[in-house]
Amino acid sequence: MDEETHVGPSKAFHIVLWALQVAAAMALSLTGAAKIAGSVEMVQRFTTLGFGQWLRYATGGLEIAGALLIVFPATAFVGAWLMALFMAATTMGHLAVLHISPALPLSLLVLMVIVGIGRRHKRKVHHHHLTPHPAHPVH
Repeated sequence: MDEETHVGPSKAFHIVLWALQVAAAMALSLTGAAKIAGSVEMVQRFTTLGFGQWLRYATGGLEIAGALLIVFPATAFVGAWLMALFMAATTMGHLAVLHISPALPLSLLVLMVIVGIGRRHKRKVHHHHLTPHPAHPVH
């Protein structure tokens, strides 16, 4: 028994992680679309923030981009951590400036951390195409 076996995450783990990614992507898409569409509530929030409506468009676009990043396996890890940082900043804005419940951004922050940790193995870079095959040495 010299051989060591590595057991990766279970199929159930991946199904749950995908469900979390889809739920988060839907929430990000909806809030991003509400910002870009100019819902009354979002216009008022960004007026209160005092940075101008350009920030509403930028954050809406960022949320939609983040939703796309977290549903593609190649970008899920990076997208999750970018959105986690963004949701941390959003949570602070809800608490410190807007004085409203941070429940949604805080929930998304937790989801993004779970996805980021769960998808960390997907970011391994395979360099096998960069190294010559032993049967075909390079001279």
